[in-house]
Amino acid sequence: MDLVELALLAIASAFWPTLIAIDIVAFRTPRPATLLAWFLAASLATTIAEGLVIVFALEGTKFASPSHRSVGGWGNLIGGIAALLAAYLLRVRTARELPTAKQGEVKPPPWTERIVARGGVYAFCAGVVLNLFPGIFPLVALRLIAGFTYSEGIKVVLVVGFYLCMFVIIEAPLLGLLFAPERVEPRVHRLNRWLDRNGKRLAVEVLAVAGLLLLVRGILQLATA
Repeated sequence: MDLVELALLAIASAFWPTLIAIDIVAFRTPRPATLLAWFLAASLATTIAEGLVIVFALEGTKFASPSHRSVGGWGNLIGGIAALLAAYLLRVRTARELPTAKQGEVKPPPWTERIVARGGVYAFCAGVVLNLFPGIFPLVALRLIAGFTYSEGIKVVLVVGFYLCMFVIIEAPLLGLLFAPERVEPRVHRLNRWLDRNGKRLAVEVLAVAGLLLLVRGILQLATA
């Protein structure tokens, strides 16, 4: 069950609004593969390094111990509330942007998107800065991994696997552009246009569902602690 929960957290993390925005921005530039590659390299290096530090720092403490169900319950409860709050704030922000879009007003993109669009080195820096602090779902996942009774080597594999899954929305189009650009590029651009129209709504729905699941699991853990 814990491995299933870990997989669900990785899938939910893949639809984080920032990652969707990076994809959209990269494919508006002449060299999307370069930007995605630099951003991915920085993101994986940063997240895997800090993820391993967090897992082995929590290992053996009550915060990760399976016997302390109340600690895990509170962690899931707080994570669920935070995810639901993030979904609500993103939904409100999206609703405010709709009237502006209908009026034809052009809103300046966020600073992160402007930096990524400037080139590979800037995308690398953005990958580091945006991943210095773990998100809601990665934090819950890392606490979960720290509490597993597997060997340290298996835990390293789980951390790496989690983040590889988390960045799949960056990895998949990048691999396609590198190995089959002529066949993949038209499809990726169609996907990018779809994400441009529906990406924020998709992120809201994923955040809401994952947050609700964490909330329910946290309540059940606290009730049976």
